[in-house]
Amino acid sequence: MFDASPNPYLLLDRELNIAWANRTYLLSTRRELDDIVGRWAWDAFPTDPETLKQAVTSFQRVIRTGKTDTMALLRFDIPRPAAEGGGQETRYWSITHSPVFGADGSVEYVLQHPIDVTELERLREATRGVVPLALVPEQTGIFARAQDVYETNLSLNADIDRLQMLFQQAPSFMAVLRGPDHVYELVNDAITELMGARDYVGKTVREAVPEADQQGFVAMLDEVYRTGKPFVAYGMPASFRRGPDEALTECFMNFIYQPIIGRDGTVEGIFVEGTDVTEQYLAHRKVEETLRQEARHKDEFLAMLSHELRNPLAPIGTAAELLALGKLDAAGIHRVSTVIRRQIGHITGLVNDLLDVSRVTRGLVTLDSLPTPMAAVVQDALEQVTPMLEARQHRVDVQLPDVTAVVAGDRKRLVQVVANLLSNAAKYTPDHGHVQVTLALDDARIVLTVTDNGIGMSAQLQANAFQLFTQATPTPDRAQGGLGIGLALVKHIVELHHGTVAVHSAGAGRGSVFTVTLPRLPHP
Repeated sequence: MFDASPNPYLLLDRELNIAWANRTYLLSTRRELDDIVGRWAWDAFPTDPETLKQAVTSFQRVIRTGKTDTMALLRFDIPRPAAEGGGQETRYWSITHSPVFGADGSVEYVLQHPIDVTELERLREATRGVVPLALVPEQTGIFARAQDVYETNLSLNADIDRLQMLFQQAPSFMAVLRGPDHVYELVNDAITELMGARDYVGKTVREAVPEADQQGFVAMLDEVYRTGKPFVAYGMPASFRRGPDEALTECFMNFIYQPIIGRDGTVEGIFVEGTDVTEQYLAHRKVEETLRQEARHKDEFLAMLSHELRNPLAPIGTAAELLALGKLDAAGIHRVSTVIRRQIGHITGLVNDLLDVSRVTRGLVTLDSLPTPMAAVVQDALEQVTPMLEARQHRVDVQLPDVTAVVAGDRKRLVQVVANLLSNAAKYTPDHGHVQVTLALDDARIVLTVTDNGIGMSAQLQANAFQLFTQATPTPDRAQGGLGIGLALVKHIVELHHGTVAVHSAGAGRGSVFTVTLPRLPHP
C-alpha cells in the first residue's frame, strides 16, 4: 500500500538517514532506491545551508514533540536526465514531516511527504510585477499564503535559535524531561559539566544517568510527575561519573524540579534547573569547622585560665587564714606576706598578658618606633628569661653578627617578642636541653632564629601555632603553664613592625625553629 500510493513518501530514521522511499517518491525525484537508502538525506539531496537548517529544525521538532510539522515551501534539487542536459534541476516542495512511533512510544522514524509545487513557484516568479493579480487569482493566493508561512517560519526559527543559544549557554544546569519515564528532550552545556558528556536526548534519566536512579533522584521525579507539585532542594549531595571509566565525583546542588503542565491541565514533563554549589558548600563547611575549632580553643583557654588562677588563689587563701588566726610571729607574717606577694604577682602577670594581647589584636597599641640595635634586644630578652633557662639547666648559645644590625622598632615590644620565643623554648625543652639564638642579616633584612631540641611540633600544631589559645599540650594539668597567647602576641607585634614570623619542626621530639624576619635600616 505504501509503495502503491500516488503520494510521494520518504522514510527517515532518527539520524536523518533514508530508510525507505515509495515508487511515487522515486519517480518525483528521478532516483533509484538503491542509490539513496542508507544515505544521509541531504547527501542524497543536496541543498543550500539555510534550507538544510530549516529542514533539520523541522525534523528535530517532530522527534522532540512527537507531532506533525509542516514546511510551506522548501527547495531541494533533483538530477536532470542526460537527454535533457544532465546536472541538477531546481525544484520547490511543500513538505510535511510526520512521526512514526516505535513499540516503546518514542519517535522511531519520520515520514516525509513532499508535494512538488515547482510549476506554481515558477508561475509566481514569471508573473511578478507583469501580469495583473486577477490573471492568476488561485495561484497568487496560494503563494501569498505560502510566502507568509515561509517568512514566519524563518522568523520563528531565528527566535528558536536565539532561545536555544541562551538555553545552552545558561550558567545554571537545565534540562527538559518528557513523559512519565522522564525522557531527555533538551539539555544545556552546564549539564555536561556537572554529569559528564553523555548521550542524553531521547533517553530516559535511568538510561542516561543510572547513578541518579541509584541515589533516589528518579523517585523524586516520579513524585513531581504524579502530584504536579514542584520539588526544591538546597545543598543536595550527589555523585556522578564525569567519564565512563571515572570514579564517582561528589558534588552539591541547589535545584528545582518544576512540572510542565499541558493545555489539558495534566503534567507533560518536568523542567530541571539548578546550580552546582560544591565550592560554596565546601567553603562553608570549612568555615564551620574553623568556628568549631575556635570554640574548642576558647573552651580549652577557659579551662587553662581557671587552672592558672586557681593555683595562686589556693596559697593566698591559706595565707589569709593563717593571718586571721593572729598566732603568727614576725617571721611567720613575713613568710606569709612573701607568699601573697609572689602569687599576686603571678595573677597580675596573667591579667597583664590578657590585656596586652587584647590591645595588640584590636590594633590599640602604638609603637614607639626608633632605630633599635637587635643585639641589645636579644641581650635584654635573655636577661628576662635567664632564671627560667637556668632552672631547667639549659645550655644557651648566642650567635651575633660582627656588624650592627638595626631595625626601626619599639625596643620594649621587640624584647617582648624575643623573650616570648625564648620562654617558649625553655618551657617545651626537657631539662639539660639546648637553646640557640642566631642573628643574621643581609642588605635588606635581619633574621632572628630561636632553635631548641625540645618536644617538637606536629604539622597540624605548626599550622595553628600563632593562633590564640594554642598550646603543644592543651590540657589543664600541663606542667609548662601559660595561657597559649604568647606566640599569637609575637605574630601581631612582628607584623606591626612589617615583619614575618614562621615555625618549622621535623616532628614530635625533634625540636623547633622559630624565624623572625624584620626590615633592616640601611644606615644604622
